[in-house]
Amino acid sequence: DRELMLPSRLELLYDCESKTGQLFVEWNEKQKQRQ
Repeated sequence: DRELMLPSRLELLYDCESKTGQLFVEWNEKQKQRQ
């Protein structure tokens, strides 16, 4: 059971990281536009 749960947890982690990275890029673009 634990071995089956591992991949899904990794996928969730990568999904969160990609979403956070996307938000950071969008925020970065907004900061550039303000200057």
